[in-house]
Amino acid sequence: MSAFYHFHWSRKEHADCLVLVTTLAEFEQQDLIDIVDQDILSGNPYPEALIIIAPADAAPGRCHVVGNLTGGG
Repeated sequence: MSAFYHFHWSRKEHADCLVLVTTLAEFEQQDLIDIVDQDILSGNPYPEALIIIAPADAAPGRCHVVGNLTGGG
């Protein structure tokens, strides 16, 4: 079983979101890049928003990973 599950979530009044759910306490920047690349290759456009659902103990580290990817540090 994969440690990651992702899907697109969109509603008329909201943006198209890429939702990533993981049970891992840690994952690397490359894991996130691979998931976004898979999503693009499957024919989905770049999402307008990214939602990551992860264990509470992983939240600070995931914010750092996403911040580095988006230039937010």
